[in-house]
Amino acid sequence: MTAMARMTGMARMTQMARLTQMVALLTVIFFPGPIPSPIPSPIPSPIANLVPSLSPCQLAEALIMPYGAVPDPGSEWIYTSNLGRAKVTIEEAGKTDHQYRWRMLVAGLSYEEELQLSTDRICAVEKTFGAFHIFHDQFVYKEGELVMELPLEVGKSWSWQGFVEHGSKVYPARASGQVVERRTISVPAGSFDVFVIKMERSDDMGTRQEMLIYFDPDNGVIKGEGSLLWRGLIGRIQQIVGFTRLEVTLEKINVVISGRTSP
Repeated sequence: MTAMARMTGMARMTQMARLTQMVALLTVIFFPGPIPSPIPSPIPSPIANLVPSLSPCQLAEALIMPYGAVPDPGSEWIYTSNLGRAKVTIEEAGKTDHQYRWRMLVAGLSYEEELQLSTDRICAVEKTFGAFHIFHDQFVYKEGELVMELPLEVGKSWSWQGFVEHGSKVYPARASGQVVERRTISVPAGSFDVFVIKMERSDDMGTRQEMLIYFDPDNGVIKGEGSLLWRGLIGRIQQIVGFTRLEVTLEKINVVISGRTSP
């Protein structure tokens, strides 16, 4: 292998490692995990008719971190939301060669997600839901829930069908997405050129989620909005805090890389 080929390969893996971080942020915010309960009837969504039916392989490409290395633990993204301030932090980076863990806090709730990176996709392998420091529930995807395929462009879509484990039980699960368009938006953190991405997921334990993500390849998730429907204990907590819909807008980024902090 020539020096140029080695450099190209290293650059590719660095880009994908950076991508993993922002994919994690998306899924932590909007993919909290399934709830063991009867399947509820779908609720109307304001974005349900935005795009046609989704086809395989089209969401994963656009999400690329702007930094030259994987952000260190403690790096954070701050958002305003309809539930107050939301904060996403890196808890572990490089737990294995290409595995990362993120955590989000909003309205007394927490989500942690462990993601695994390969050459052409990002997969979620574990999700943990917490509420008010007294309740935790964990969900495992042994084969990985497909989050994104690489790279992204307008019109691209993906879909996935697999299984989620909760305790000793296994349930079918589904996820899909589509890159709808690219546009410029303004938020408190500034103006950004973003990909608009529609994402959906459901499972046989009752989860129904639809979301719209505004993503800037140079800065990550700029804005997001989604309808959320759960059942069981997590569903009751959801009703208490008004968590049937989540809207987030980027306020601030604080990224630490090898001892330095982004401006």
